[in-house]
Amino acid sequence: MKGLALVVGAGGIGTQIAKDLSESEKDLEVVLCGRKSEFNSFWELDIEHSQSLLQLKNKISNQPSKLRLVINATGRLHSDSLKPEKRLQHLDKKNMMESFFNKRLFSYFIS
Repeated sequence: MKGLALVVGAGGIGTQIAKDLSESEKDLEVVLCGRKSEFNSFWELDIEHSQSLLQLKNKISNQPSKLRLVINATGRLHSDSLKPEKRLQHLDKKNMMESFFNKRLFSYFIS
């Protein structure tokens, strides 16, 4: 698959995913996005700020490669409505969706 792959979240998991993906998928241009990183192909991004998300959208639009893959590895643990679960009985479908599908981030890719 040729194209652009974004790994959003430059922590340990996101960085490792980006490294593994860039080694295994030579046709993909893998870019790690986050607040800071030493990764070869890195774009600064703060998903909490609209201006940063808009800059990301513009970078993607200006790339010659088509966006093929986005991996959200932001590791969002809590927010005003989302609290970490301490027991299996505390799992909630709405909270899981909020944790795994960051609407704020992906709305910039869809619009």
